[in-house]
Amino acid sequence: MIASQRCRQRAHRPTTHIPRRGWTLIELSVTITMLATLSVLAIQILSLLLRFDTSSASHAAHALSCERFAERFRNDVHDAVNFELIPAANSPETFDKLTLTLPEGTLITYHCETGGVRRVIAGADAMHPLERNLFRLGESDPRFDEQSGRLRVLLPGPYLTVIEAVPGRRGS
Repeated sequence: MIASQRCRQRAHRPTTHIPRRGWTLIELSVTITMLATLSVLAIQILSLLLRFDTSSASHAAHALSCERFAERFRNDVHDAVNFELIPAANSPETFDKLTLTLPEGTLITYHCETGGVRRVIAGADAMHPLERNLFRLGESDPRFDEQSGRLRVLLPGPYLTVIEAVPGRRGS
C-alpha cells in the first residue's frame, strides 16, 4: 500500500515548470540552416549588383566616348573646306581613312581601327603631330562613307550608329 500511496502523491503533486537554459539541438540546427540560406542569398545579390555596376560603368564610358567622338567629328567636318576618303587596303569598297582640310590649311586625319577611331592633327613635321586622340568605340569596326554630299561614320555593333555631317556647313 505504501507504493500506491506514493504514486498517488506524485500524481496529485502540483507540477512546477522549471525554466530551461539554452537551446535544443533542433532549434540550433534550424537557426544555422536559416542563417546559411540567408548568407547564400546575400552573396548572390551582391554578386549581381557588382556585375551590374561594372556593366553600367562600361556602357557609360562607351556612351561618353561616342558622344565626344561625334561632337569632334561634326565640328571638324563642318569646318572643312575639302575632304578625301581613302579606301581600306583589304577592301576598296570601304573607307577606313578620312582626311579633312581646314581653311587655314591644317590637315586632320581620321583613321578607323578595330574598336575605335584615331584622330590626328598634322603639324609642320609629319613625325610630330599637333594633337592625337583615340576614341574607343567598343567592339565596333567603324567605317567612313559619303552619301549625298554628307560624310558619315558607320559604327556597327549591337545597334548601328550613324554619325553624319555636311562639309563646310557650320551648324547644319
